[in-house]
Amino acid sequence: MVSLYMAAITGDMQRKIFYIMRHGKAPQMPKGGSYDTLFPSAIRQICQETGKDIQESVNELDIKPNKVFIAHSPRKRALASAQIALVPSYHGNPDFGKYHFPADETRLGLEECDQYINAFLGDFNLDGIGKEENKGLGYSKDVGFKVYMNDDIYLIDPAININFWFQNPNTGYHEGAPIEPYSSVKARTNKALIDAISRLDPEQPDKEAVMDLGLLCSHCGMLESMVVNLINAGKRSKITDINAIGGIFNFAEAAKLVVDVTPSGTYDARLTYKSEDYKVDLLELCNKTNDCS
Repeated sequence: MVSLYMAAITGDMQRKIFYIMRHGKAPQMPKGGSYDTLFPSAIRQICQETGKDIQESVNELDIKPNKVFIAHSPRKRALASAQIALVPSYHGNPDFGKYHFPADETRLGLEECDQYINAFLGDFNLDGIGKEENKGLGYSKDVGFKVYMNDDIYLIDPAININFWFQNPNTGYHEGAPIEPYSSVKARTNKALIDAISRLDPEQPDKEAVMDLGLLCSHCGMLESMVVNLINAGKRSKITDINAIGGIFNFAEAAKLVVDVTPSGTYDARLTYKSEDYKVDLLELCNKTNDCS
């Protein structure tokens, strides 16, 4: 049997890779949520986890930097996390000792955290990799809502908020607190996801715009929505509990979508999340999003 790697090289099949990633570990706000920076330790974590997997994909398929793109939320920690994850692929494994990360980073101010992140990224040229900011991957206030989730419940367990969304998609309140309805979250995140995945489509009119690897970086809630809707596409029994697929994304964790496209245009898509594999029907997801262009 011809390996998928050889098929990608010979043109019998094109393999496309897409990662859906949560940003790295960040300082936390007292009432829930992350400040818009990253702890220095996030650099090592991202490189050694998601970065390592991306490096293996890039090496296996010989993916050039100009065929890679990042889709990210308006938060700078999302873009920085995605860029850090691509460093091992195009610059090798970094010498982390060079950066003298502090033993107790919790004592750092936000500007000091930024300085560590900027110093690291400043050492690596990633200019050939495209960057696309998408408000649909951001928080509710980025798209006109004042409130995202019930923060009091988020502090207890974000999975409670996410499952409430799944099971009550049209409500704008959760235990008395206003929230963005899940119907809104699902619509905007699905559209952002389809927009990003479509960059891999070899049938695009502009062949120079066809990408081979995409990396989407966003935040808790949006990520779980995207992954569950990918898995639910084509399934009769729908997932309404994030714990049924292993729980929420950890910091710097990624799901991996592999799409194999044949010369006739048919495809096979599989998603790996928390070491479990799921067959994905991208066309159904596209049709439900009403955006198949």
